[in-house]
Amino acid sequence: MSALTGHVSDYLAIRRALGYKLERAGQLLPQLVGYLEARGAPTITAELAIAWARLPEHATPNHWAQRLAVARGFACYLKTIDPAAEVPPAGVFPARRHRPAPYLWSEEEVCRLLQQAGTLRPRLRAATHQALFGLLVRRDDDLGPPTLPQAVISTLVFYLTLATTGLLLLVALFTRRHRTLHDLVSGLVVVRRHAWHDWALTTGAASWNMHPGHPDT
Repeated sequence: MSALTGHVSDYLAIRRALGYKLERAGQLLPQLVGYLEARGAPTITAELAIAWARLPEHATPNHWAQRLAVARGFACYLKTIDPAAEVPPAGVFPARRHRPAPYLWSEEEVCRLLQQAGTLRPRLRAATHQALFGLLVRRDDDLGPPTLPQAVISTLVFYLTLATTGLLLLVALFTRRHRTLHDLVSGLVVVRRHAWHDWALTTGAASWNMHPGHPDT
């Protein structure tokens, strides 16, 4: 066992004893050691660490940045033991995290989902899924979509309800249309999709500001 291999083993053992899994580091660091030893380097250098991190050449900068982060973690540890070790700088690769865009279901797709849910068996299962997938959260005053402040307030009060072991949910037993505390505070109401759709068709509500009455909730 070479000195670098021993240092890798010690580094992984120490970090894992602290609760870190380091599964990726456990795979990559032996490769880094092999790369260094193949080039006759007695310790890690910034230049070699960056060159190793840039493998394979056709990979993305995000991939290179992840490899370099593994090398940096080990280099920081090795620097405390070997003064000749070099810690590669951060930010060498222009890595960016790309979050996938959320997919918004259309009204037609939701209706098809509800229709398919109705084919489930037994019938109780079908009714349960249709009830859950068919719920809408709307403003209580005009049945428009919730505003951002309303959504934030509703979420905060809901988590406050959970912090009280859910006891505040019992408020729904004593309120008109069984509204929960976070609905009351935020000015929101939960309606059934089919009831809201029927209400919109019969009233001809072309805009959210028209409010002849609430659908069944």
